[in-house]
Amino acid sequence: MSMHASVSGWYRQRGVTLLEVLITMVVLSIGLLGFAALQTVSMKSNRTALYRSYATTYAYDILDCIRANRASAGAYAVSVGTAPPSSPTTVAQRDLGDWLTGLAANMPNGLGGVAIAGNAVTITVQWDESPTDTKSFTTSSSF
Repeated sequence: MSMHASVSGWYRQRGVTLLEVLITMVVLSIGLLGFAALQTVSMKSNRTALYRSYATTYAYDILDCIRANRASAGAYAVSVGTAPPSSPTTVAQRDLGDWLTGLAANMPNGLGGVAIAGNAVTITVQWDESPTDTKSFTTSSSF
């Protein structure tokens, strides 16, 4: 009789291990999906930081060009969205052309603008993070 009780207990336990494995797989899958979401957010944040770093570098680059060519500082004024000069003839046009071309090449829809008023200069760099999210970096200084 004890043999019969043990066998019937075995029949009641059939499938429990499979159920435990399935529950473990579900819990593991949820954890892996959370990790994948974390990686996606991390990559987006890193890309945003990279573009902000580019914007800062480009802004200070054109500011250094203006400071190096103070006599022609007014020639550096350009509004955001202006195309680079097609055939530059002055140092300022060449600097602006290189700057605007670099922005467009290294940043998604990278645009730049320079506003000069007296000895003050305001530099704006714009780029697209996504089709609906345009970011900008603006810095002001004197030269």
